[in-house]
Amino acid sequence: TEIVECKYFDIQKAKSILFEDFAKLYIENYVKLENRNLRNNHGLIKNLVNHFQGRPLDKIDNLAIRQFMAKRREKVSKGMYNRAIEWGKFFGMNPTKGIKPLSENNERCRWLTEEEQERLLSFCSGYTRLIVLIALQAGLRWGEIVILKWRQSQLSNYVDFNTGNIIIHSSVAKTKKSRHIPMTKVLRLA
Repeated sequence: TEIVECKYFDIQKAKSILFEDFAKLYIENYVKLENRNLRNNHGLIKNLVNHFQGRPLDKIDNLAIRQFMAKRREKVSKGMYNRAIEWGKFFGMNPTKGIKPLSENNERCRWLTEEEQERLLSFCSGYTRLIVLIALQAGLRWGEIVILKWRQSQLSNYVDFNTGNIIIHSSVAKTKKSRHIPMTKVLRLA
């Protein structure tokens, strides 16, 4: 009976922590410190919290995760459970282990035609127009555009008017590699 009651072995028992409480810890102590894509992770975690709210972390099993994935067609963060195990908030096997990721359609749809680009820009004004124009002309990501500086500053993206390039610094690039994007004539006149 001692084995059945887990008294025989020295097995640690975690205090039960609610999913939403651990989600807050995870965002504050991992996502904000380690992960650049806070906005996307925050959205995913918000959906997870809405689904698993009120449930203790140790009561969410493989089936519950699969049901969430089937309902939402979203992935569940394996890293979140890995941090819970690492931080002593969850004991046992990671319930996301063995779940194959959802297949993604990573095909590039197509490029906008010049007419479509002009039509898109006709609906934009002010900063929005400038952001869309830079995205169309230079192929930059939104996050790279909104932190552009007009002068060189340490560890930042900037526009180099002397060489006619937009410089994406490795510390803020998604790929962790610096890039020099030549400015088109349209961009220089904007």
